[in-house]
Amino acid sequence: STLQVNRLLGFGANPTFNGKLILGLLRGQHVGEITVASGELFSAESILVGGDSANLATFTVESGGQVVTTGPAGMVLTATGELTGAGEVVAPTLENGGVVAPGTLALDGDYTQLAAGVLRIEIGGEIPGLEFDTLFATGAASLDGTLDVSLIDPLGGGNVFVPTANDVFPLLKAIGGLGGTTFATVPADLPALTGALMWDIVYGSDSVELTVLTPFTADFDGDGDVDHDDLAQWQGDFGIHGNSDADGDGDSDGNDLLAWQRQYGSGVPVTPASTPVPEPTGFVLVLLAALARPIMRGTHWTTIGSYSSSLSGHTGWGA
Repeated sequence: STLQVNRLLGFGANPTFNGKLILGLLRGQHVGEITVASGELFSAESILVGGDSANLATFTVESGGQVVTTGPAGMVLTATGELTGAGEVVAPTLENGGVVAPGTLALDGDYTQLAAGVLRIEIGGEIPGLEFDTLFATGAASLDGTLDVSLIDPLGGGNVFVPTANDVFPLLKAIGGLGGTTFATVPADLPALTGALMWDIVYGSDSVELTVLTPFTADFDGDGDVDHDDLAQWQGDFGIHGNSDADGDGDSDGNDLLAWQRQYGSGVPVTPASTPVPEPTGFVLVLLAALARPIMRGTHWTTIGSYSSSLSGHTGWGA
């Protein structure tokens, strides 16, 4: 038999339905809602979320809560259905024709997203589960439809998270593989980033990640432009570690400073094209002078920075 409801209240910790459960009452006047709290187990042969095409239905599985479907149909979301939460769904398949807003949702089964389906991800930091949403499936995933990403303040205020270059957000993991499927969403559809930073949707054999790219090797602070802040970053990194590494040689040195000079003003819309590159001060000027100065050893010479030399049989030289 089928039970079609708009709400279930006070149903105890372990309700079991030996038939089909439909959330969203036909001609209902309210949003259909079921919440499975921590420690609760909710079981049915199959679950359809969104039984009324005119009214929304939301099935929430809180952290520590579990939903189990015992029949082959699993859980199905229609266009008016939404699954949200950070608990666990045990189902042969979760068919998403509505919205999945996962929190840190775990699915013991396959995930199928239809063309009308939406995977809604909120990013408020770099910590999975706590600051950005993830969906984990033990089965395979078949992807289509929309990847809907928004940047938020995880504390609910106005301090919206600002991604920087090289940030990586693993959004979906499907142990059974993706089968070459992708969302219809492309990087240009995702939220705007600062400067010239760009999103990249990276599809692995069994995972989907969002990464943040910068087109500038001298964008040392990862904000999508090359400006005074990158010079300050380089000064702090110089000789200590290779965070300001424009040439990819594993360190932060004078060659990386030269790359900063060449790229200065890139991705900075408020900088007129005629604005000259600012002159560094202090030890930066000393280093620039050393980089440009030929070092004489009689008739033998070398130029630091370009690493070119003419040594006329002399194999030993020093700076």
